[in-house]
Amino acid sequence: MTGEVTKVFLGAAVLMSDVSGLSRVGTTSIAMLARRKNIPGLVCCETYKINDRVQMESITGNELGCKDDLISTATMSNGGRVCV
Repeated sequence: MTGEVTKVFLGAAVLMSDVSGLSRVGTTSIAMLARRKNIPGLVCCETYKINDRVQMESITGNELGCKDDLISTATMSNGGRVCV
C-alpha cells in the first residue's frame, strides 16, 4: 500500500515555538513509516494552535523567558550571585 502513497499529511494538536509538535496517538508511527519509505510529510496546524511554550519532555513543559523571572537573585559584595 505504501507504493501508492506520495505524500503524508499529519495534523497537530499544538505547534511549539521550537518547531516541535504534539499530536494524537499513532501519528509518530505514521511519520516514522513515511520517513523510512522516503515519503515527504507535511504537518498541518491552525494558527491559533501555535504556542510560545517549549515541550521539555513528554510530561513537563516550559515557557521561554528570562531566567531571572524564575528565581530572585542578589549580587554579593565579592561579585557572586546568590538566590534570595
